Amino acid sequence: MRRKAFALTILSLFVMSMLLTLPPKPLSSPYELKNLAQNQKLLIQGQVIKETISTNSKTFYLNNSFKINCPLPCPSFLYKNISALVTLQNYDNKINLNLLEIKENQ
Repeated sequence: MRRKAFALTILSLFVMSMLLTLPPKPLSSPYELKNLAQNQKLLIQGQVIKETISTNSKTFYLNNSFKINCPLPCPSFLYKNISALVTLQNYDNKINLNLLEIKENQ
């Protein structure tokens, strides 16, 4: 019985590590967000057309209608093409994209 439990534990750890290393899902339209799971990693690309600053975050508005929240301090990417790794969060039936990593495309 102990050998079966040990083997099952090792197998479960292996599966969990594989799930953590999955690549982020690329998105091209905000309409695709409704079918995705909470806390899923996503890859979003686009040009920042507007930035707004609130008390503790900066919001990037992209040309493909995505809105990304970045905790302060966050550099300015206004009028630049970016690739952003984000997580999908739902608060009060509102979809939020929280920034994990951002880089400027050349």
